Amino acid sequence: MKKINLFISGIILSSVAWPWAAIAGDVFPTPFLPRAVAMGGAYAAMAGDVYSMAYNPAGLGQVRNAQVCLLHNIGIIDSREYVAAAGPIKVGGTLGAGLLYRGLPPIENEGAVDPAVKSSDMAVNVSYALAFSTGQAVEEKNLSAGVNIKWLRSVLGEYTATCMAADLGVWWQPVGLKAIQLGLVLQNLGTTLKYIEVEESLPLNLKLGTVCHILQDVNHEVTLAADINLPLAADWFYAGLGAEYCFNRLIVLRAGYQYQDESLASVIMGGVGLRYLLGSFEVQLDYAFKPVVFSEETLEAEHFLSLTIGF
Repeated sequence: MKKINLFISGIILSSVAWPWAAIAGDVFPTPFLPRAVAMGGAYAAMAGDVYSMAYNPAGLGQVRNAQVCLLHNIGIIDSREYVAAAGPIKVGGTLGAGLLYRGLPPIENEGAVDPAVKSSDMAVNVSYALAFSTGQAVEEKNLSAGVNIKWLRSVLGEYTATCMAADLGVWWQPVGLKAIQLGLVLQNLGTTLKYIEVEESLPLNLKLGTVCHILQDVNHEVTLAADINLPLAADWFYAGLGAEYCFNRLIVLRAGYQYQDESLASVIMGGVGLRYLLGSFEVQLDYAFKPVVFSEETLEAEHFLSLTIGF
């Protein structure tokens, strides 16, 4: 029975790092917040919304009002529920926090009398970012630095494992180039996660991103984004490209492409969004889908839905 437990633990550990991607961004090549999903995961240089802390906490430094996000994700083998909030605080900077619950199907032990093993993951994160000005206009804060502290609790049957990690990020908009944004973040600096005798390090990842606002007027906004991820313990990389078009600040169309060394994992994804603005009050509903390729003959899709409220 112990060998069976260890075998199951090894399988679960290979997937338990996935919630870290959900909280810290895309450590594995699947982002989980709809706007980022639809843009191929290219979000390291995006800034100004509650989503930022999941991809680059420095982006929180550009948040100008309080925001709340609710998310539901229907995955191929799991589901995720996520709630997050962020906003400026009186002492300076922007503070954010999030809670993720990931449900997994029971693990059936075929050929044995033991009951199915239940498993789940819960992760909590707290983020803080501070913005600075590098130009003559002090009010134009074009540089941000941020940190994201994460705690994960994973349950496998009667066993529980916990660990902590941090993300460190910077965001920069060059003076005189308001259409360009750059982002850099180091993800998953932390402890190991251990079940029974199986111990696994969190996947340390360096993410670089850029954003270009190629069109911005009253009725039309076009944004392009690109990210590259360099897992520091691996000899491969993955990258994302994304595009977003917004009409009249109301309807948003998005498309993205995610590339990996393994060709089956390279996919095209997309999504839509609807916004409602009334003064400083904003409601945004976002949907995204991501194909999951299991083989050349097998293709399924994950669906992501979120509601974001700003006030």
